[in-house]
Amino acid sequence: MKNKLKFKFILFSILGVFFSKNAFSSFDLDRKHEFKTIGVLEPADNVDGLFNSYIKETVQKYFDNQSQFKVTDLSRENKILKESNLQYNKVVEDPKILKQVARAAEVETLIRTRILKEGPFYRFMVDWLLSPKMITISKTQFVMEDPKTGKPFSMEDLQTEFNSALSEMIKRVPFSGHVTGIDSRWVTVNLGKKDGIQIGDELVISTIEEVKVHPLLGEISDWRLKEVGRIEVVEVDDRISFCKILSQLSDEKITRFQKITKIFRRTAPPQQTKVENQQDETSVVETPVPLPEYGYVAGGVFLGSHRRQHSSSSSSATGGGFSWGGKVEGQLWIDKNFFAETTIGYHSFSLSSDSGTTSTEGTLFRWRVAAGYSYLLKDDFFGPKAFARLGYHGFNFTLPIDSTAAQGPVDFGGLFIGMGIDVPFRDRWEVILGFDLGLFNSVTETGFISGDSSGVSVITFNLSGLYHYTNRMAFKAGFDFVAQSADFDSTISLSHRIISFEGSVLFYF
Repeated sequence: MKNKLKFKFILFSILGVFFSKNAFSSFDLDRKHEFKTIGVLEPADNVDGLFNSYIKETVQKYFDNQSQFKVTDLSRENKILKESNLQYNKVVEDPKILKQVARAAEVETLIRTRILKEGPFYRFMVDWLLSPKMITISKTQFVMEDPKTGKPFSMEDLQTEFNSALSEMIKRVPFSGHVTGIDSRWVTVNLGKKDGIQIGDELVISTIEEVKVHPLLGEISDWRLKEVGRIEVVEVDDRISFCKILSQLSDEKITRFQKITKIFRRTAPPQQTKVENQQDETSVVETPVPLPEYGYVAGGVFLGSHRRQHSSSSSSATGGGFSWGGKVEGQLWIDKNFFAETTIGYHSFSLSSDSGTTSTEGTLFRWRVAAGYSYLLKDDFFGPKAFARLGYHGFNFTLPIDSTAAQGPVDFGGLFIGMGIDVPFRDRWEVILGFDLGLFNSVTETGFISGDSSGVSVITFNLSGLYHYTNRMAFKAGFDFVAQSADFDSTISLSHRIISFEGSVLFYF
């Protein structure tokens, strides 16, 4: 029986090359994403290779129990990388070097593992990379706690966690195998008994129409596949299955390299359709909401208080009141590190003198444009980062002209420099702290003249928390502090201060 199966497999593989011309528009994508061969890089870590042998053994056993992938031994390539003059942790991050490794070993994909000891925890980060550009097909990570003094580290727990991580990573790809050969009636696929395939199973065959790659992360962010037909398993071996064609779309034909996207188990009732991926017979593969690629736009409101003070050697006018308003802002990601941003805000406020004798209303129009740089603390664009920015901002206060109260429209503006930190935590939460300091500031009055300014300062401070409702939408809430002050040669000083609570909704694109 096995010799017969092998003969059929070889024959169908040869015939598949000719029949595949019907879908040439998607054929290249299907072939490019065959994912047949995998090379496993030696882990990079800061713990002197403590887990290397266990991880190597775990990965080998994992892929021995399936037929979708073939693991290629990278012992020679790993030895060369480890003996190079470059730091190994840097070598495995270099796409050009990894491209040479994949070419030398003749593998389509690489699995890279990085291990970091962070206090009492070990963080394991696993990436699945596609040659030659080393695009990330999928990635995952998990954390294990260092056992307390006197207790051994459980390698069984490590192997269990690593197996789960590999399964999770592979499940994120929306297909579990592909067509290896075809003639007019029969089809061979690269899944067999080791993958749980049984005689009578119905397989849905699809072709890849589009693969989106995140422009900043270099990761596959979305797949678009189209069903082209269905086949039924009639013979099955450990690593291959032979199937008959049940149906094909009129404008498409089943061809080599096309993907298995669904499996209808013969034992399952028709209404219990299950989408199979890898070896989990109960999991449903859902297409996740793609990660943002270019930046975000946001809109929100302010609620707070406004204080104004104008003083001279002979008099003082101070007052305050309620402030409310709204703002829109946006940020454009130029690459992983550089960004551009803009903000426009509008405040309406009331001012009542501290003495209670006068009251008035005014508005503030504020705006800024800036360019900045983000330093990724963990080489993860959506991870913790510190940032700095340089830009120009303006604050235009509109008040009724009243010379007795030394009151009227006034504008502050100038260059500013800013810095801050952005720290994600607990999967969906994020804290952002930002501080801007004005440089070469100017002040312009209308309707009353306090004299030539001798010093102008502008400071803004913002502390916000974000909750990411989805990958494309987040809610933001926090505190915003803005202060401007100016001293004049005539011993007159003027200041505005606004403290607000802000809430906004961010839409990523």
